[in-house]
Amino acid sequence: MATALIPDLVKTTPAPSIKKKSLTRRIIENRWAYVFIAPWVVATLVFNWYPILSSIRYAFYNWTGFGTPDQFVGFRHLQNVAADPFFWKAVGNAVTYTAILVPIQLFLALILASVLNNKHLRFASIFRAGFFIPAVCSTAVLAVPSRYLISFASKLLPDSLVDAGIFNKSLGFLQDPRYALLTIILFGIWQHLGYNMVLFLAALQTVPEELYDAATMDGATSWQKFQFITIPVIQPVAALILLLAVLGSMKVFDVVLVLTDGGPFFATEVPQTYIYHNAFATQASVRPNLGYASASSLVYSFLLLGLTVAQIFVVRWNRSRRQELGLR
Repeated sequence: MATALIPDLVKTTPAPSIKKKSLTRRIIENRWAYVFIAPWVVATLVFNWYPILSSIRYAFYNWTGFGTPDQFVGFRHLQNVAADPFFWKAVGNAVTYTAILVPIQLFLALILASVLNNKHLRFASIFRAGFFIPAVCSTAVLAVPSRYLISFASKLLPDSLVDAGIFNKSLGFLQDPRYALLTIILFGIWQHLGYNMVLFLAALQTVPEELYDAATMDGATSWQKFQFITIPVIQPVAALILLLAVLGSMKVFDVVLVLTDGGPFFATEVPQTYIYHNAFATQASVRPNLGYASASSLVYSFLLLGLTVAQIFVVRWNRSRRQELGLR
């Protein structure tokens, strides 16, 4: 009888009213949080948003960087960028760089992470540090000695390749338009391999050991565990790693600037070096024009924004498709 009255009591008992705090009071209570994030907000506004907004304004002016921009040209720079074959050549090089580097780099990073995630592997922390060190070193520190090593390695190739017209020792890898971009891609794979390896390693450590133990009891092989347990569990993190890798590769700049400076004959020119050359006229045939460089960066930013949106839609579509199939 008493238990039958409990639902009625629950229904008739009014819920206690929770007085909502005002916005001002919540800010006062969390004032130290706002104090701690204030330097980051100020630095973001000064070093990120102010240059972005200024660049959008400069894109409509013909300005060398000295004095005040007062020669308004409207959309002329944007039209010239869209019609410049050298700009689209640079975009094509960035796409080629990304299309080759990202799949190879992520595949190798996943394999390395899987190997180093083994608890029985001795000196695993040393190997992790060894692979990760190039990712935290300055590109100039790595690229300058690497340039001499690449030049030395090109001299060790057999003369039969020279006789067959496959390679030219006098040019080397970095000065030959056929191999310069490929050499930069190989350098990029090596430099950032450790960074992606650490991300995959963090994702692998979230996979419950109980799943592997259950699969072992069912007689699953190592490949079956990797295919049906590891890959599905880390897929959300892998999608984020892929997104970051693609965007990072499309913004390649420093390694190209140090190794080839966009040469030879624009064979390794990428949008970032194209913008740099037009802004500061580091090449004799180019006049400095920050307005044109700003227009170039604006056009390329829209291209990257479109790529990012497309990737997000693909990830969401893949997630919804997996849910329809009953997969996690």
